[in-house]
Amino acid sequence: MPSMRQDRLAKRLTEVDFFAGTVIQKAEKHALPVPVNRKLYDEIKSFEARY
Repeated sequence: MPSMRQDRLAKRLTEVDFFAGTVIQKAEKHALPVPVNRKLYDEIKSFEARY
């Protein structure tokens, strides 16, 4: 089972900031759109906010 799934089941914070957050930061720095990464990041953060 993927670690992010394990984190969600255990209601732990995931590593989404490290992975997707880094991509988003670098993309913003270079004015590049990353809509899929942003959407997934936002959805995961939304789940985490419910813990």
